[in-house]
Parts: sequence; C-alpha cells; structure tokens
Amino acid sequence: MLAVFGADYDAVRGHASADPATDDMPLIMTAHSSQRLPSGETALVVVGHFRRPAGEELLGDAAGAPVNLYLLRQQGSAWTVTRRHEGIAESEGHGHGMELRWVTLGRGIPGLAIERHWLGQGYVGAWLSLFDPASARPADLTGQGIMIKSDNRDTCERACWSGQASWRLVPGAGRYHDLVLSISGEASGASADAEGNDEQAAGELPPARSLAGTARYTFEQASYRLREGENTLPSF
Repeated sequence: MLAVFGADYDAVRGHASADPATDDMPLIMTAHSSQRLPSGETALVVVGHFRRPAGEELLGDAAGAPVNLYLLRQQGSAWTVTRRHEGIAESEGHGHGMELRWVTLGRGIPGLAIERHWLGQGYVGAWLSLFDPASARPADLTGQGIMIKSDNRDTCERACWSGQASWRLVPGAGRYHDLVLSISGEASGASADAEGNDEQAAGELPPARSLAGTARYTFEQASYRLREGENTLPSF
C-alpha cells in the first residue's frame, strides 16, 4: 500500500485517503487481498468506500467507490508499481454488497471473481464478474455480469420467483475455463410475458415451475457467452 499511495497511506489505520471526495466524504482505500502471478508480479486488489460524516454512518456506504487493481514487483525489500488499473469495478452503495475472491481462470491463470449483490424495492439480485489481472487492460470477461441470484418475493403479487445459482470454472477448449452455473429455485404465478394478458389475469394462476437447470458459458469473441443450457433466473 505504501508503494501504491505513498504519503497518502496511513500505516497505523491501514488505509489510504484518495481523491476525489464526494459531498465532503473522503474516499478511503483499503487493501483487500493479493495474488502472485506467473510473471513474478503480485496483483493487489484495493477496495474503496466513501466515509460519511460523524452521525451519518447509519446511511451506509455511498455508491461509486472504486475497486482498483495494482501490479507490483518486489526488488529486495522494496516494492515498485508496474501497472495501475483503477476503477475496474465500483460499489453500488447502501443496501448492496460485493464479494471478491481469487479463482483459477485457466491453466496457470489466476483470476479475480467479483459478486455484486443488489437489494431494492423488494428485488434481490446478484451478478458475477470475472477479471484477468495479467491482461493489458483488465475488463469484465462476462461483459456486464452474469446473473446468479434473482428474487422478488418481498414485492410480488402475481409473478413471483426465487432462484440462485452456484458457479464453478471447469476446463474447456479455450484459454479460459468454461463457467458452469447450477441453478435452483422456482417461479409461480403469471410469467413476465403474460402479465399484460387480461384473460390470464382474470383466470387461475399457472402452477409453480422449477427454475432448476444448468448453463454453460465459454469464452469467445472477447467475453463469456452462453454455449449450453439456459440461465433460467428471471432478469430485472
């Protein structure tokens, strides 16, 4: 952290202060985790959050704080930054969460997985993003994120659902492993396509249906794309 932020790093508190600030809230950067790369460099993930003024902590985190990725190389007892990739992802603020962990993207290829969790207006969702820290410009390999959780039970009246997917990376034919989702859950009531159907709305609701299934994504044409099965989780 000292190599990355210099004098802005507070070793006692274990974080750095960084500009810009939002609405008088300082941006606090904290080291999350690191991973040694085959190149000999170390990838460091640093997560930011905006610190609210005293007395406003219950409002939770503000949106827009960045997730940064830095590559460093050790020379003796000193560390030097070889690459900076700032803002590869960002937080979505109060009521939302983010989980980060290191994975094996391919043979000898460490990767970073980020699960973004969203909660609002009775809906709950989660999306998976994957990054290759060794690439020249790390970007989300899934494009905009792949849905792994969808739930509207707290707000639904006729069309209700609750589903989630466990995921794993399995060897495939390409540079990056295939992404496999194992989906569970069920949906009941009118489907999203039938909500405007007056005849169905006036009649009996269709029976609950299972969302169980498997979806396999392969990396091609610069992003992960659905190759087999179906992601049955309702989007919103």
